[in-house]
Amino acid sequence: MFLINNQKFFLFFTKCKTIPVLKRTRYSGDLRGRCNKSANYLCYYKKRNLLRGEGVKNQHILEVKNLTKVYKGEGHEITALNDISFQLGAGEMVAVMGTSGSGKSTLLNILGALDEPTSGTIKLKGMLSKDMFQEPQASAYRRDNIGFIFQAFHLLKDLSVEENIALPLVLKGLTSDVIDLKVNSIVELLGLTTWKKHRPVQLSGGQQQRVAIGRAIITEPPIILADEPTGNLDFNTSEDILNTLVSTKKQLNQSILLVTHDPNVATYADRVLFFHDGSIVDTYNCNGNNDLDYILEKFKLITKPEKQTL
Repeated sequence: MFLINNQKFFLFFTKCKTIPVLKRTRYSGDLRGRCNKSANYLCYYKKRNLLRGEGVKNQHILEVKNLTKVYKGEGHEITALNDISFQLGAGEMVAVMGTSGSGKSTLLNILGALDEPTSGTIKLKGMLSKDMFQEPQASAYRRDNIGFIFQAFHLLKDLSVEENIALPLVLKGLTSDVIDLKVNSIVELLGLTTWKKHRPVQLSGGQQQRVAIGRAIITEPPIILADEPTGNLDFNTSEDILNTLVSTKKQLNQSILLVTHDPNVATYADRVLFFHDGSIVDTYNCNGNNDLDYILEKFKLITKPEKQTL
């Protein structure tokens, strides 16, 4: 919990015993000489990209093996995930496609340590954490490793653009100088400089989602989990947001796992995993050549109702 203008705010993704009050005055102004020219707004991040696997195209940031999730009730059980395995490379965007109830959201919840699998393993940067589903380790895992992008944005209405983006850094207890540098870099990267003092209610849906993207990438997490990030946006705005994600992936070597039911959205990914009844039933590697047609065809085959035998 933290206070802003005597209001209480709660965040599920981290736990801190003491959290500094967010001061509006700390995030105004320019970089004050920390980058000599505005064109160098990525100077800090480029130095850090080696930690994310830049130049190591085949490095696996995420390895999921035999992941299963079974929900049990009185007299019944539901298998939401059924022995799935896949890998996510450094700087790779993977789309997860499937109909409602296919296990997409369950997968994101488990990868974000919001739910615990029945069996299977998850390795992040080659490391296996046995305590990632137990508090307080789960909160620390989310804080240090995961950036979330939601369909409904989930911005704090009483904070400005730059304050919303800065929030994860404030919760980590970083100094104001470091926060200033990172926030200004991300604001410029996402084209939000003109609106950095605005509050969410003063922004369009696309601008709000850009702010949400900035909040997700500001801590340089190994993985971004995006749950239907264009679900509340019109077609043109959706394209703009998807291009922003692709640009972020390329410039920051960011690994992204994106859940969608929209074949057009899936074409922006490097690879598509098709989910059905909790299993990965097919994959497709996007190459820029009639990707939409191939994805649509595969999706139709997966969702085609099975013929009933009389």
